[in-house]
Amino acid sequence: FRVLRTGEALWIETAEAYERLAPQVYAKQKAAGREHAFAALPLTIEGERTAVIAFSFPINRRFGEDERSFLTTLVRQCEQALERARLYAQQREARGQAEAASRAKDEFLAMLGHELRNPLVPLAAGLEVLRVKLPPEGSDDAQAVLHRTRAAMERQVNHLTRLVDDLLDVSRINSGKIALRKERGELRDRVSQAVATSRPLLDERGHTLTVDL
Repeated sequence: FRVLRTGEALWIETAEAYERLAPQVYAKQKAAGREHAFAALPLTIEGERTAVIAFSFPINRRFGEDERSFLTTLVRQCEQALERARLYAQQREARGQAEAASRAKDEFLAMLGHELRNPLVPLAAGLEVLRVKLPPEGSDDAQAVLHRTRAAMERQVNHLTRLVDDLLDVSRINSGKIALRKERGELRDRVSQAVATSRPLLDERGHTLTVDL
């Protein structure tokens, strides 16, 4: 307790000094045959004294500077080892928390994707019914408005459907259910696909896009 309280190492070189300075510890050590020289050094972790490392010897001895330096260095090495173990435990806990958060995120994305997909199915079906049931486009202003409205809704539903599909794909990839397969491809084909995907938005906003393949 003295070493913990003061932070100063205790060096006892004779049994008499041992019994005088630490009678209770001395009685236990005497029963074990280690009642002579004794050294106790504080163990400090993160600037706080947390324990004491003690060395008992079966004979009286003088602790020279070299031996005191050696024992002090040994205690410092123990402190470093314990500090590394503490940091490793913290890193492992943080990594576990991050992995748990990532799993929760993937599960949320998967659930969100499915929940978003559910209302899209009847919307898409309703738009298809409108497309079939509406009379052909003519000069009637009301019919023209209906056709434009239906077309705009259909484009937005298709766009949202693609976004939901992408969201579900991300969730599957993160959970290991989908493996990306890389392959070489023609750039002109990729550009054509991108233009075809964006064409409804370009037409809706009156943009002109020129592509040279």
